[in-house]
Amino acid sequence: MPESNTDSTLLCQSCGMPLAAAEHFGTNSDNTPSQEYCCFCFEKGRFTDRMDLPDKIAGVVAYHDESEKEEGRTLTRNELSVGLHLLYPRLKRWKNHDNCHTAYYEAVNRALEYVNNNLAGKIPLKKLAEVACVSDFHFHRIFRAVMGEAPGEYIQRLRLEKAAFMLSNRRETLPEITFACGYETQQAFSRAFRSYFGMSPAAYRRTPVEVRFSIDESVNLGIEPEIRVRENFDVCGIRAENPLKNPHAFIDAWNKMKRITQILPPRDYEYILLNQDCSTVTQPEHYNIYACVAPAVNSRKVVRFRIDGGTFAVFTHRGSHKELGKLYCHIYRWWIPYSGYSLRESRYFEKFFHSPSGTAADELLTEVWIPVEKQQGP
Repeated sequence: MPESNTDSTLLCQSCGMPLAAAEHFGTNSDNTPSQEYCCFCFEKGRFTDRMDLPDKIAGVVAYHDESEKEEGRTLTRNELSVGLHLLYPRLKRWKNHDNCHTAYYEAVNRALEYVNNNLAGKIPLKKLAEVACVSDFHFHRIFRAVMGEAPGEYIQRLRLEKAAFMLSNRRETLPEITFACGYETQQAFSRAFRSYFGMSPAAYRRTPVEVRFSIDESVNLGIEPEIRVRENFDVCGIRAENPLKNPHAFIDAWNKMKRITQILPPRDYEYILLNQDCSTVTQPEHYNIYACVAPAVNSRKVVRFRIDGGTFAVFTHRGSHKELGKLYCHIYRWWIPYSGYSLRESRYFEKFFHSPSGTAADELLTEVWIPVEKQQGP
């Protein structure tokens, strides 16, 4: 029997659409109605498309509009995508889909539920990683890849959208809205609200504006990694000072490394960028990102680290380092959930083959090493 929702309405076992009336049913090969699949997915005993699961979800999400609102706001395309990644693997057509698992979407969904249930209180970002049951090493990048926003940005947006709904539809006072939306002071709430909506809460109450969902710009790049195994190895490095405010922070760190170690690029040494922070809890201005070389050299002026060996998915990127964010979104959103691999609790790192100061941006070659292990079980 096909699955049904809580109202006992049959669901299409391909797309999840409610089959509330006979005209919604697809048709079997003998032209009899199918109570498993809808008329859009199944016709005369055959599926109307040959999409795989990620393409199917992407197609549904692409048609998402602003017709469904909850407390004044529309689900973003990314939020809808999470829900579909949880729903579809339970449907008949996709249950035995060999190349998909939902672990990371389930993890993000747990974090989303926690945020939705705790908007009025404090939400430590480290707590979200615990709720999601995902390592601090990977939670921030998984969340950003799936949702298109960092965890802190997502929390801020939901609080402000809830405040906008209350301002335009409720009678609560500004102090009451401030408390209900998780801000400690009315001044902090007003600053955040003005920054987001371009007007004060009082002005918004007089003339509310439409809250629109963000456009998802993350795409499947179609890039496949090389699976490699390497032993533990040591690196040594120099911290890049305040890379958010200093655009030359990484080049300065590399140049300092060369002066200290007398290492010239890179025949016998690997040039590696290593992030020592849990970026869900570290403020950007305090990031500890190190420009490193391997093998490590003996010097009191550099910091030494060990990178645990094991299996890595190695992605090769040719082009500007500014485009690496898109590659990470591809890795965590599109490759890992369908790869048959799970993340290991170990550091990821980037390996550079050229200096950006002496190489054209489109010729830069970078490897991104993601620690993985073969997925166990279904």
